[in-house]
Amino acid sequence: MKIYNTLTKRIEEIVPIEDGKIKMYSCGPTVYRFIHIGNLRTFTMADWIRRTFAYRGFQVLHVKMLARPGFPGWHIECSAMSIKYLGEHFDVHTGGVDNIFPHHEDEIAQSEGFTGQQFVNYWVHAQHLLADGQKMAKSTGNAYTCEEIEVRGFDPMALRYFYTTALYRSRLNFTFRALQAAQTALERLRGLAYRLFTQSDRERVFSAEPLAEHCWRDAFLAEVENDLNMPRAMSVVWEMLRSKELEPVDRVRLLLDWDRILGFNLKGYLLSERPQKKADPESYLTSVPSGVAMEVRERGKLRAHRDYAHARMLRTSPTSMNFR
Repeated sequence: MKIYNTLTKRIEEIVPIEDGKIKMYSCGPTVYRFIHIGNLRTFTMADWIRRTFAYRGFQVLHVKMLARPGFPGWHIECSAMSIKYLGEHFDVHTGGVDNIFPHHEDEIAQSEGFTGQQFVNYWVHAQHLLADGQKMAKSTGNAYTCEEIEVRGFDPMALRYFYTTALYRSRLNFTFRALQAAQTALERLRGLAYRLFTQSDRERVFSAEPLAEHCWRDAFLAEVENDLNMPRAMSVVWEMLRSKELEPVDRVRLLLDWDRILGFNLKGYLLSERPQKKADPESYLTSVPSGVAMEVRERGKLRAHRDYAHARMLRTSPTSMNFR
């Protein structure tokens, strides 16, 4: 896999220190604020890197620092944790561009001063996620959380799809219109996958038999492993799904195989009741308790009128929570 190394300022092939093993560390936000969707973009980038190496058969040891107490101890805390769990010299360190200075430069200085050797081989940073063209900040009220996204009626997985629309080290501008477009694309992807699934032999789809080498698989991996180019990788996904040269079962199997990297949980979707709900929601509601069905319909009306606060109250009501 080739990635842009902030340390050397060039794209390099990741060569592990130990054969067959990747050790990586990811910085997280401080505990005095909630994790916002900009933080989640950085975490998703790290997750794609981890998944790609796992897909290739590497043993991946990934330490994630998801909360730290803030100044003045956060620099030494990350050095101490990473050295404790990954050793004095490891492969990959990820974070957001806002971590480069002073945090990551301090980590390098104190760690290498302590050990007398190189600390990390590859430093990978995600660019800022903007909101309506502005940097996310609590003061501007645009540091949206995943919970706020859900309250507005969006599937959190639509965020993951949204993050695929730009290279991780390019700025990405978040708007609710863009998120709606991502959710629509995700639903189209799920819908096409389900149609192909219904045209396929179920046993063959979930067969443990390894997939044969294929030019489509090579094309997908070539984009993923070329500096984590997820926009082009998703382009390959759509081209493959629409290709008439492959049988439906082969297209579904390739998609589920690639989803080990993408992380859309498409297998879970295909095996769930959600496709039925999507195809005929009213028919599905007849199979659930009447109180739940009534609340689902009322919640839909509230969201249609942008009354998200009351929709959220219904979503967390005892009736709905007990049914889950």
